[in-house]
Amino acid sequence: MAITLDQILDLVGKLDDTPGDDTPRERFRRFIAINIKDAGQVRDYLEECLRKSGDQYCRALQDLVNYVGKLLEFDVAYGRYHGVSGQIGFDGLWSSASGVHLVVEVKTTEAYAIKTASLVGYIDSLISEKRVAPRSMLSRAATPILHGLGSCRQRGRSASMILMR
Repeated sequence: MAITLDQILDLVGKLDDTPGDDTPRERFRRFIAINIKDAGQVRDYLEECLRKSGDQYCRALQDLVNYVGKLLEFDVAYGRYHGVSGQIGFDGLWSSASGVHLVVEVKTTEAYAIKTASLVGYIDSLISEKRVAPRSMLSRAATPILHGLGSCRQRGRSASMILMR
């Protein structure tokens, strides 16, 4: 039996940044980790997020994009749904065993454009906090590798990633 994203979100509750292991956010992430095993399933839920509007779908989109990193065998640190002063504001940090790091940003409106300078600032902060090891001056400059997610971009929604080697 297939379950829709609406049904999942109804079951887990309102996604927010409340800390804890049994919060709606963590229940949603556990559900997708246990039940989504291939790209086709993720695509279906991503498309459902893109067809609908509202905070729940924006937040689910962010978590689903980060889950793609897990399917690609990255270690994923999920970011916050809303930025907090004094904290690094990335939406996701993907790290590979070979030392590749991706800083992920997912936006659902062009009112908050993704700025490469902000992403590079996140990288500098991650290096300062020793969450990402500096490899060279080139890694500090970073390389943009993705901007836009096809139909996601057409609806005013976008994602960017910065690759550090």
